[in-house]
Amino acid sequence: MAQVKKITLPLTEETLKDLRAGDNLLLTGVMYQGRDAAHKRIVEALDQGRPLPIDLKGQTIFFMGPSPA
Repeated sequence: MAQVKKITLPLTEETLKDLRAGDNLLLTGVMYQGRDAAHKRIVEALDQGRPLPIDLKGQTIFFMGPSPA
């Protein structure tokens, strides 16, 4: 079984340097989630130079889509 890396969010540059594609992670801390509409609003705000309501630097954003269940 592959080793699990324990990561505390928000991410730091140092933490990111040690991660590789395929790593098994155990994430602890604040993680934001949003659907396509939320991501679109974030991009539009940034493109228009408007400030975001929260600082996303180093934050983890998880895309969450609808479920048929």
